[in-house]
Amino acid sequence: MFRVSTYETTMFKDVFDSISKLVEEGVIKLEKDKGLIFTAADKALISVIRLNILPIAFEEFEVEKESIGVNLDELKTILKRGTKKDKLVMYDEAGKLVISFENSARRKFTMPILTLTEEELPNIDALTFKARAEIASEGFKRILDDAKQIADEIEISTNGNKIRFYAIGELSSLDIEIERGQDILFDLQVEENSRARYPLDYLVAMSKVAKVADTVIIQWATDYPIKLTFKETDKMILDFVVAPRATE
Repeated sequence: MFRVSTYETTMFKDVFDSISKLVEEGVIKLEKDKGLIFTAADKALISVIRLNILPIAFEEFEVEKESIGVNLDELKTILKRGTKKDKLVMYDEAGKLVISFENSARRKFTMPILTLTEEELPNIDALTFKARAEIASEGFKRILDDAKQIADEIEISTNGNKIRFYAIGELSSLDIEIERGQDILFDLQVEENSRARYPLDYLVAMSKVAKVADTVIIQWATDYPIKLTFKETDKMILDFVVAPRATE
């Protein structure tokens, strides 16, 4: 039995909307000391997502330890019915997950709790990167949205004092360079000049999280997975790892 509630309805909506674009179903864990944890990979094993919504983000967190199997598309559809003024409440009842939005009225939705086997996923903490940049998340989202208009992949590289985003399509290309000292780039650390190409559909899918995170930390290396970390201070951490496109 569990009952949790939060006024971070918009954060829940945006985060699970992004995740549902890549993952069909998964197990949400609720742990008293850790909050909400969701870890999953897409079916093609190109990406791994790890979400942690911290206990401080909740008004109520009446749970010791629970695992809830859910269909992500159904969860996203229900969460979209919430507004930023609503209190989001979730609890289990008669084998179903109850999601209600409380404001001037109480709107109650139910969805099945699925019996799912937890996947054994790659340990993303074991990855070692050669370059790290922290940039404004909305700026990063705009770069990806621009690139998606002309190509299906993006090359991310650095030469020590700037980060470069490059995309090329059949008829046009996009080339963006951001140097140290520019407002959008908060930090750039380069152990080794790095360059790799990544699928834009995966990166764009997660970029909606930019709405609830001020910055995104980008970590990568040459022809190596990329790790994006979105944070909302004291409330949410989302790590997203994507495999690189093969070098021709």
